[in-house]
Amino acid sequence: IFLVLFSILLILLNIVLKSVCEMINGFGLTREVDGYIAAGVYAIIGASLCVGMWFILAGVDILGLFAAGNLLAEEAYLSNQLYLFAKSILEPFLGGA
Repeated sequence: IFLVLFSILLILLNIVLKSVCEMINGFGLTREVDGYIAAGVYAIIGASLCVGMWFILAGVDILGLFAAGNLLAEEAYLSNQLYLFAKSILEPFLGGA
């Protein structure tokens, strides 16, 4: 029963989204604005994923599961600073673990 209901919901959602996309694509201004908004959102998502990766590496290093600090080269100034920043934030929370 849930499978049938979920399938019907997905079909209805598909119909609604197609009609919204056709409506938006009908206007030139909305396509331009949509492109700019999408570029900004994807840039924010990408930056968040990168920062999240450094927080995960710092957390794994603090917990002693893997020495992630040894992976960083001394020439990688930005990576080292992001790693040290994440480690300084996580140290009070995970230091006692």
